[in-house]
Amino acid sequence: TRVDYAIDLHSGSLSIEYLPCAVVARPSNPGRIGDALDLLRAFGMPIGMIIEHSTGGDRALIGACQRQGVQEFSTELGGGGGVSPAAIDIAEHGVMRLLHHVGVT
Repeated sequence: TRVDYAIDLHSGSLSIEYLPCAVVARPSNPGRIGDALDLLRAFGMPIGMIIEHSTGGDRALIGACQRQGVQEFSTELGGGGGVSPAAIDIAEHGVMRLLHHVGVT
């Protein structure tokens, strides 16, 4: 592949609101779990989690990334039709730290 990482910044729908958190999918290679944890730490969100798979199943971004060997990183930044300025600030700074961590900046 020509892609090593995918970053998905989003928030819940109009009907649901999430606590701001960072999310990575559990790598299929157990030796890469440390890499996934490093991404969570680099982003620096107060809440981070590793999930087995997306609620969207294999058709969601996580599934597509897993099929291609791309490390996917996502966030939940709020919901209910809005995102707080504090969550946006965390996301902006987190993206910059993440890009630095993977050597892009």
